[in-house]
Amino acid sequence: MARLCFMDWETEGPDLTVIGTLNYVLDPTTKPLLLSWAIDQGPMRLWCRDLSDTLHPAVWAYVLSRCVIGAFPHELHDIAADPAGYFVAWNMAFDRAVAQQVATPEHGFPKITIEKTLDAMAQASASNLPGKLDLAGRAVRLGTKTINGSAIMKRMADPNTPKPGDRAEIEALAPGKAQDNAIAAAIAAWALYLDYSEQDTELMRQVWRVTRPLDGAEWAEYWVNEHINDKGMLADLDVCAGAAQYREEEALHVAEQCSEITAGLVAKPTMSGAINDWLFPRLPDDLAELMVKERDAETGEVKRLTGAKDIITRLLEEIKISDTPPDDDVIDLLELLQYGRSSSAVKFQKVLDQAVDGRLHNSYVFNGAGQSGRYSSRGVQVHNLVRDYLRAELDILDKVAARVPIEDLRAIPISDREIDVRRAKEGKTSVSSVLSRLIRPTFMAPKDKLMVWSDWSAIEARVAPWLAGTDEADRAVLQPFRDGSDLYLLNAEAIFGVPYDELVERLHNGDKEAKGMRQAGKVAVLALGFLGGVGALRAMARGYGMRLTNEEAKVIVDGWRDRNRWARKFGDACERAAYEAISNPMRLCKAGRVSYQYVPTLMGGSLLCYLPDGRPLMYPMARVVDVEKFGKPDKAISYLNGMGRRNMWNGLQLENATQGLAASILRSTLTRVHQRFGDVIIGDTHDEVICEVDATTAWAFADQLDAVMVEGFPWSKGLPLAAETTVNWYYSKGPGMRRPQ
Repeated sequence: MARLCFMDWETEGPDLTVIGTLNYVLDPTTKPLLLSWAIDQGPMRLWCRDLSDTLHPAVWAYVLSRCVIGAFPHELHDIAADPAGYFVAWNMAFDRAVAQQVATPEHGFPKITIEKTLDAMAQASASNLPGKLDLAGRAVRLGTKTINGSAIMKRMADPNTPKPGDRAEIEALAPGKAQDNAIAAAIAAWALYLDYSEQDTELMRQVWRVTRPLDGAEWAEYWVNEHINDKGMLADLDVCAGAAQYREEEALHVAEQCSEITAGLVAKPTMSGAINDWLFPRLPDDLAELMVKERDAETGEVKRLTGAKDIITRLLEEIKISDTPPDDDVIDLLELLQYGRSSSAVKFQKVLDQAVDGRLHNSYVFNGAGQSGRYSSRGVQVHNLVRDYLRAELDILDKVAARVPIEDLRAIPISDREIDVRRAKEGKTSVSSVLSRLIRPTFMAPKDKLMVWSDWSAIEARVAPWLAGTDEADRAVLQPFRDGSDLYLLNAEAIFGVPYDELVERLHNGDKEAKGMRQAGKVAVLALGFLGGVGALRAMARGYGMRLTNEEAKVIVDGWRDRNRWARKFGDACERAAYEAISNPMRLCKAGRVSYQYVPTLMGGSLLCYLPDGRPLMYPMARVVDVEKFGKPDKAISYLNGMGRRNMWNGLQLENATQGLAASILRSTLTRVHQRFGDVIIGDTHDEVICEVDATTAWAFADQLDAVMVEGFPWSKGLPLAAETTVNWYYSKGPGMRRPQ
């Protein structure tokens, strides 16, 4: 049986939020100040660094009365030596880094490896709880933190602020009452600090107990994720430095342009209220209505406006076909807001702040998306890099590294769309848009290495019908995949009435219209696969630069639903199984290849959705509630989702199961690659594995990685996987290197 040491380090050092974990623990001013821990169900204990030289003797005596000083107790070393012993922390990546880089070499804390650690935050996230400990505890109605605790923690964490009870400060006071009061106040501050630390660790232990335990396979996946975090990705810091400088210049330029266009009424693009007030009266009525978020029910007067990015996009689309377009200055401001408000370029500064020896570490959060078990990303958000790439990408990277005049970047078209070509010719290209497309290729391989990455083709479009487990789904979707057909083109054929073979040939010849048709087919698959309707289709189409009327969208939706009736049937089956499970606790209720079970003793009654690999998705505190749908009374399953509650519906169930299994495929594949090839993985996305290997073996490794990606698992029989593998010395969505002959 496993033995667990629940622990929490409190440290002092520079601003962790700016420089990231690894830079923080490597900074010479970072020191461990306090450790709270408890083994299994044992009492809470404290260790404190020796501060006898800096604290007043009376204050230090109080700290001594509550803490172990000096050598760490044998019980901690016993856990480290026990094959069944593990250390548990909330966001263990930080606590492990503190131990490995500071506490072990400088204070003799037992040496721990990745495989000796477990993360309470990862387990809580898998149970659909928030990522912050106090919020997770509050969500499941466990203990709360001490009032004013956060303030004392911040004070203690600042190495430049004297600790409460500083000997020099107290001795500088007049002897007697002044010193006595200062000592009493210092002891009270230390008592709060020590109590708060103990409460943190106790709350973590309580949350750990009530959440679903992760199994051995899940912890093995967690450990692989931590190896990836430790490995990190190499970035071109010259490009990052140039981009950070351009971002500051561009911010000033955009602000000046906003002010010039609006005669000083809008001083910068973040002034949403001023922008709305300026734009709204200058738009034709039909376009202005797009900005209306709320009207008074009685008078019809506008109460709230919105100038969100998607609204700006729609306005620009509608203006192109409007019979009464607004004045040029309105269009200029809209284009400036559309292209000049990108915050993506701030990631370059984050790379500069957080990289160690040029490598960006600790980017991935295991179980970060709790509902599906997908990974999420922190800091630079490497999961969400812009996929579009620029022509002459390498030349532009060189320009940024060389810091050419910013006007050169304003003449770069970000695509071959008419509006982008025109803006480039006028020197109006948004530099932020250029920079956002350069974040991905900023990551590169070191000397004598190459990057090899492989991504699954249409992974969710394959998983959803496979989960349905019906002949109808197999014929409609999976068999075409097995035959090597392009599902997006098959949908384009049905939408536009153009023969599939003709579309293939036209696409091969670079036909832009055929490319647009395939894009429409792709949007239909992605937007409608989870039972979305006209609104979902139009919203996703806008994200891909397409404009659909309601009538056009309805034709596509109706056609897709007619060709893919399996999707609605599967969603309905999932919904029935969930209700049946709640009505029959502990019974497994199947829907296609997933099963639902209601466990009344888990987190206030939890609905579990078991995926084919055995991993359950969690819907805690689930219960059937009365709701209103389309003006009529109805029922819904309500469950805890983070800090709030959410109602389940069949499309959401289909989406969760699909994304959950896609995440399982990624997690299991990362583990398999790590076991077979060692520490080669430097990153991943939801559908991609990114590796770094010796240049001499890169192409052979690419073949091996390609085979691993489609190998499948005992539980995925019949799921047709396909992957595309790329070799290059930098990370790009453009063409990779050509294989040597």
